[in-house]
Amino acid sequence: MRKHITELHKKGKSFREIGKILKLSFTTVGYIVKKYLETGYVENKPKPSDPSKLTSRAKRMIVKSAANKPMTSAQNIANELFFSLSLSSCNVSVPAQTVRNVLHSAGLKARTPRKKPYISEVNRKRRLEFAMQYKNKPMDF
Repeated sequence: MRKHITELHKKGKSFREIGKILKLSFTTVGYIVKKYLETGYVENKPKPSDPSKLTSRAKRMIVKSAANKPMTSAQNIANELFFSLSLSSCNVSVPAQTVRNVLHSAGLKARTPRKKPYISEVNRKRRLEFAMQYKNKPMDF
């Protein structure tokens, strides 16, 4: 939409004409054109944010912990991180929501894996023997 406004402005259309074409107020069109002329961009600048409490190492530890133990909660990961990185001596705590944000940005979803049925050691050996017995058989036997 904003690029369309700048294109129409380059063609010589007035703010009011652009506003009527795109069904926007002429002041909105004016702000967008002014921003484009001053900066050369029409996108919004990213908002400044506080620096991250977590280092890249801590973020990697969170992702690794979640991958190794998929059934654990974000709160448990936060507690592990608190003690493993000696954050307790620095009086720095990591909220569970921060852990969730890190996991989300790493592409991990808030899902628990399906529970696998318990297979005893005896049954595991029997299943392996069965599979090995029929491993070399043709598919149509």
